Amino acid sequence: MVVAYEARIVGGRPLTTRESLETRPFAPEEIPWPEIAFETSIRALRDWVARARPDLSLPVSSRTHRDHGA
Repeated sequence: MVVAYEARIVGGRPLTTRESLETRPFAPEEIPWPEIAFETSIRALRDWVARARPDLSLPVSSRTHRDHGA
């Protein structure tokens, strides 16, 4: 099971942890799809982008590009 949350930044600053070596925001059109490690994360982001920015075209799967050497 995967649970994804949509949130609004209200203050503070992002911090890294042992599980997250880098953290930074991306606009929907700037998401680095090939760099996303987990298919479940890709699916959650695709669903969100489809709702938030239906005008953007989305890759079928980032894994397609990464796994096939493209």
